Amino acid sequence: MERGIAETDVTVPFNEHDIRAKAANDAEDLEHARALMSHASTATTKRVYRRKPEVVAPLQANKKGLGHVSMTQALCYDPAVSATTR
Repeated sequence: MERGIAETDVTVPFNEHDIRAKAANDAEDLEHARALMSHASTATTKRVYRRKPEVVAPLQANKKGLGHVSMTQALCYDPAVSATTR
């Protein structure tokens, strides 16, 4: 560790667990991270190593031109019901 800090621009000490966590975080998805960590279950990987939030797709409600909707409306959005009440 001391040699690594002395010979590079690294200023904060780290260990192999930090590198494992970074590899799991940088994986495309949870399943890929699980495989990199050699865990039997994705639950272990998610609980211990995935530290950044998952990126999710935007709500479909806003894509259909419904304008601004509250979080409750967005979570309860049902296109079939919405079409009959317009």
